[in-house]
Amino acid sequence: MTQGLTAAPTPATGVAVGNESIRVAIQLTFAALLPLAVLAFTPFLRVSTVLYFLRQALGIPNIPSNQIIIVLSLLLTYGIMKPTVDALYAEAIDPYVKGQLAEEKALELGKQRLRARIMPYAGESEIQVMLKIAKQTPPASRDQLGFDILAGAYVLSELKTSFRMGAMIYIPFLIIDLVVSALVVALGMIQLPPALVSTPLKILVFVLADGWVILLQGLSESFKAN
Repeated sequence: MTQGLTAAPTPATGVAVGNESIRVAIQLTFAALLPLAVLAFTPFLRVSTVLYFLRQALGIPNIPSNQIIIVLSLLLTYGIMKPTVDALYAEAIDPYVKGQLAEEKALELGKQRLRARIMPYAGESEIQVMLKIAKQTPPASRDQLGFDILAGAYVLSELKTSFRMGAMIYIPFLIIDLVVSALVVALGMIQLPPALVSTPLKILVFVLADGWVILLQGLSESFKAN
C-alpha cells in the first residue's frame, strides 16, 4: 500500500516553485513594460513628435502614414542608440543569457546604462518640477537623483525640445501660407482656398531643399549636442 501512495511535496519544493512563479511574473512584467521604455526613454519620443509636427506643417496630416512615421522613428532611434545597445548587450544581456551573470546584476547594469543615457538630456527646471511633485528634497548632485525623478524629467525635457524644434519647422511653412493667402486676396480669388495653392508649394520647397535629409540629420545631431 505504501507504494501506491504519492509523496507530498516537501516545503522546500513548494517554496522553490513559488519563487520560480514570482520570477516568471516579474520577467513578464518587464517584457510588457519594454515597449513603453522604448517609447519614453529613447530618442523615439523626440523624433516621432518632430515628424508629426512636420506632417502638420506641410498641411498633409495623413501623409506619411502613422506606420511609416513609427518605422522611420524606430530606425533613427536604433541608429542613435546603437552604441548604448551594443554596450548593454556586451555587459549585461549576453553574460545573462550565457548564465555568467545573475538576473539582478543584469537588471542593475541595464538600469545604470539607461540612467547614464538619459541624464544629460534631463533639464534642470524639469528635475525641480518632478522633485516638487514627488515632495522630495533636492539632492546635492544629479547622481543622487532617483530614477523615477530622472525619468520624468527626461520625458518633460524631450517634449519641450521636440515642441521647440516643431515650432522652428512651422515658421517657414507658415510664411508660405501667409504669402499665398495675401496673393489670393490681392488677386480677388476669394473663392479659391489658399491651402489648395500653398500645400503643393510647401511640398515642392521641402523636396527641393532635401528636407528629409536635413531634418533627420538635424535630429541625430541634436542628441550629440549634450
